[in-house]
Amino acid sequence: MKKSNRKIVLIGDPGSSFVKDDLKLIDANFRLIPLNPVGFGKKIFFSIVYIFKSIWMVFHADVLISWFADYYSVVPCLVAKILRKPFITIAGGFDVIYAPEYKYGAWINWHRKLAVKLTFYWSYKIWCVSKFTQAQLTARIPGIKSEVQYLGIDTSEWIPDQTVEKKKQVLTVALTPNMVTYSRKGVDRWLKVARQNQHYEFIWIGINVDLIPSAASLPPNVRMLQFMPQSELIGFYKTSGFFLQPSRMETFGKALLEAMVYGCFPIVSEETSLPEIAGPFGIVIAPEHWDSVNLVSIEAGISYQRNELTTYALNAFPSVDRENRLVPILNSISYKNPG
Repeated sequence: MKKSNRKIVLIGDPGSSFVKDDLKLIDANFRLIPLNPVGFGKKIFFSIVYIFKSIWMVFHADVLISWFADYYSVVPCLVAKILRKPFITIAGGFDVIYAPEYKYGAWINWHRKLAVKLTFYWSYKIWCVSKFTQAQLTARIPGIKSEVQYLGIDTSEWIPDQTVEKKKQVLTVALTPNMVTYSRKGVDRWLKVARQNQHYEFIWIGINVDLIPSAASLPPNVRMLQFMPQSELIGFYKTSGFFLQPSRMETFGKALLEAMVYGCFPIVSEETSLPEIAGPFGIVIAPEHWDSVNLVSIEAGISYQRNELTTYALNAFPSVDRENRLVPILNSISYKNPG
């Protein structure tokens, strides 16, 4: 397919895997103009430069996309509204969540809530990364129009190996840099399950070492490791029998899908998007039942084969599907021709 001359501004943290995926998608099909908002609101000079740069980009863009509604999205979104330039906001989680008990979500602070709300109101389109995210957005702003545009994973170079023997190993991959995330990702739930299932080894990858409890308070069957590149994760995916994600909030499950590609049976929390992503294969745990998870019973009750799990994960949310959906939209979208 010939690359379009349309200029697409993508606002987002290039360190995020999802933003990286969309940067790659847009760069392959359009004239990409990236705008990194990291540091906005924290560094005065950077914030001033960012505002002027974002306004300049609105004038020169055909379409603007912002990963999340936040402080940094308000000004370019307003200018785009005035100039009648399409501004798309990707609602991805933090911007639709209200969870004061975990000190999480843009909606717990009135000023951030205002920035997020105005961005959503002024956006030409809102793309939610899951139905769960869309429901959270609607709960915050009843009646607002949005659509679900699922994320995807690139599995073009993945070769699942069914010959690798699965161990009694339970894997969790979740970036956990601070105590807010520690609670939101459900580390406490994970430790409970580990204590109840001493015959399995539990591995958590992605935790800040400063948050790891003292060895004396940890069950002997757990390992907590720092984040590592995907090339190193694959070895853990191949040997783990289960992928456990006990999050209290989760709007999409990229690591979950990756683990399922390699035949890890998914055990996920009910109050998130994870059952939606795991589809018919998810073993779903209600909030009140984390104290009684029995892996032996779960394993005995599994009625599907690992190759079925792999086939589903490879085909449910491939990145090529996201590309095939979004490219025609971005090629046609305008105020005169919504597409």
